[in-house]
Amino acid sequence: MVIVRGLTSQGRVAKAQAAGDSSNASRTLQAVFNPGEGRDVFAALWVPGLTSVQSIALESVTYSDGSTWKLLGDNACRVAPEPIMLVNGR
Repeated sequence: MVIVRGLTSQGRVAKAQAAGDSSNASRTLQAVFNPGEGRDVFAALWVPGLTSVQSIALESVTYSDGSTWKLLGDNACRVAPEPIMLVNGR
């Protein structure tokens, strides 16, 4: 299970130098990871309704044999995406 936190197009006011999570939306996704080179895996995530992503957390993995590995709370594997978003002209 992957949880993506970010912002929607909804207007908001934020304090200057606010600490902590400023996201106003989160989406829980079931992602199917594909094998890459070596022991790497990857998945493409589509998150409708979010205009930017602030963090992605991997909270559990279900293997093909049905067993599950869970990382809950502060133990979840989290990453903040690169803050620069490239925009492709249409």
